[in-house]
Amino acid sequence: MLLPISKSPENWDENDLRLLCTERIPENQRLDYKRELNLEPPKERRELLKDITSLANSNGGMIIYGIQEEKHPDLGSIASELTPICEPDLIDKATRILRTNIAPGLQFYLYKIEAQLGGYYIIAYVPESSIKPHAINWDKRIYYYARRNQDNVPLTEPEIRQMYTVSALAKSSIRQRYLDLEKILFDPAPWGSFLLTCMPMINNLEIANTLSIHRDQLNSAHYIDWFNGNILRPFVDRFEGINPGLNYSFGIKIYESGDITYGMGFHVLPQEPFQLKWLVHDWAKALRFYSETYSTLGYWGPIRLWFEVIDLTETSIQWTTNGFDRLKIEHRATLFRIDGKVDDLSDPKTMCIPLIRYFLQACRQDWSEEFAETWFNANSF
Repeated sequence: MLLPISKSPENWDENDLRLLCTERIPENQRLDYKRELNLEPPKERRELLKDITSLANSNGGMIIYGIQEEKHPDLGSIASELTPICEPDLIDKATRILRTNIAPGLQFYLYKIEAQLGGYYIIAYVPESSIKPHAINWDKRIYYYARRNQDNVPLTEPEIRQMYTVSALAKSSIRQRYLDLEKILFDPAPWGSFLLTCMPMINNLEIANTLSIHRDQLNSAHYIDWFNGNILRPFVDRFEGINPGLNYSFGIKIYESGDITYGMGFHVLPQEPFQLKWLVHDWAKALRFYSETYSTLGYWGPIRLWFEVIDLTETSIQWTTNGFDRLKIEHRATLFRIDGKVDDLSDPKTMCIPLIRYFLQACRQDWSEEFAETWFNANSF
């Protein structure tokens, strides 16, 4: 059974919440239930701030307001029954409280789900922060919290110091993490390769624990059709799939950190020019795979997409039906990045247009964003 926690909270409905109760799903490090959202007493407003900052200072997650919990002797707090909220304008009130009492400000999303018989529910989704720790400003004092299993607990001074240290290294370490990846998927690929790598912009994140995630959880997504849904092989530190072709190979690697590398390696110098539309078609499928994989793993935070071209100088590429040009890549490796969030991956056009512009520029063609979008609309399928 595919539980709703495997899809974006903005796409949930009341049936998804009811399923949590029916299956008696317990709270965990990234999931919390609240019977109601009461913001009138000051202590309740402070509780909201505590709950939200605890998730941001930990691994992120969501709070569902409108689910009654009950105690289980082995599982702790579990979802029991739905309790729709009736008070209006709670999302606006909560937003103002969160934006004025947390430092530094953090990223959060509040989604409203209508109840069939009246009222509504609220899902508060909080990604793990890359600039933690976040503090609550309350009664002229500062408080730090983090989530531990089913509880929110105060941070110790050593933990706060460690978070500041990690955050200070965040901007440089994501690039270093990319450079440290075992990026080359093909053995050998003498005529070069394309690499398209997607990375969560969070330090020390381990969302793809291959010791606990079963291969079928990833195969449930209908991703790149030439993998046929069953070629990924689990290793201790990554999932890996290679699909060799006559002259080239496709490959996917998924690491514990959530980094996903997709590549095309060329073993024989192609006799015919590459068609740009076919390359973009494969990239779009890879982006959908990234989107579905992060959905399966429950990560919805910020991502960075890296694109690298290796050893393809003077390679012929056909970008129109009337002829072809040769790429003019002066360096062995050409690298650029696109920043966004997981939701952006579901729109291949937005993420593919910078790639199209790159190849059009290499072919000395019009590489404006407007032209690239027109090209994508005319050649997508």
